[in-house]
Amino acid sequence: MATVFPDIIRTESGLTPFRRLSGEKPARIDLYISLEKSLPVATAKFLWEWLASTQTHQTGPLNQIIDKLDAIKNIDICHDHFRLTNYAYRTAKFYILETYAKMGTAFPVPLFISDGEGGIIIKWVNQRRTIRLSCRAELGQQIYLYYEAGNDFDVKEDITTDRLKRHLEWLNKA
Repeated sequence: MATVFPDIIRTESGLTPFRRLSGEKPARIDLYISLEKSLPVATAKFLWEWLASTQTHQTGPLNQIIDKLDAIKNIDICHDHFRLTNYAYRTAKFYILETYAKMGTAFPVPLFISDGEGGIIIKWVNQRRTIRLSCRAELGQQIYLYYEAGNDFDVKEDITTDRLKRHLEWLNKA
């Protein structure tokens, strides 16, 4: 069974996976699915491949961020364990697209860092405040958010896009 996020429009014939990001033309189709263990791997793979094949190139701040993420995914690194996995890439893209849709131009531009295990860390810095979202390499590994401001720091698990949005708003206030 798949849990489909509220952006997906339910119709009589099933799900219509498309939405407009604020102010953008409806050229990008975004499907976000939280895969549960009962969803067959072949189905999950098909859905992720379908998502990747439906993306079109656009310009703008969001797409510049996505282009940077795409560039990192396409880097040919000689050691496979440093290569970004498809799961980590899609997870990072999900958090970026969803949080950007909620924040608009207030969404800060992130840095992307390999975690050395096939995952990616999305990092935002503003003065003395830092936020790092760890998008793990494989399904089942814990995604977490680390934030710090001077000597104050913490780690949050069970990250939602609303929680990430609140932390990014905190970062922007620095």
